Amino acid sequence: MKYFLKALTEYSNFSDRTRRKEFWMYTLFRILFELLFCMIAVYTRTWAIYAIAHVFILLPSISISVRRMHDTGRSGWFIFVPIMNIIYPFIDSQKGENKYGPNPKGL
Repeated sequence: MKYFLKALTEYSNFSDRTRRKEFWMYTLFRILFELLFCMIAVYTRTWAIYAIAHVFILLPSISISVRRMHDTGRSGWFIFVPIMNIIYPFIDSQKGENKYGPNPKGL
């Protein structure tokens, strides 16, 4: 849960690096969060709740995806290439420091 909250607080950070663990833990809690609000929306028959929740986590999701690309040594613009979104979240961090900052595993 701490990774999800950390990503929400760092929603405007598009310049650092994010570890695989942080990315996947955020993704897990994001899915659980969306499922919860989807169930609430179905139960109350108001899809505005789900839409608001989805918009609320849109910017942090983009931000953490960009930081994950930076961790693999690629530009954040690679999130717009669909195959990259499938491959690079599974790739390990680039060793040492790269142009996006120090390796978060070493901190």
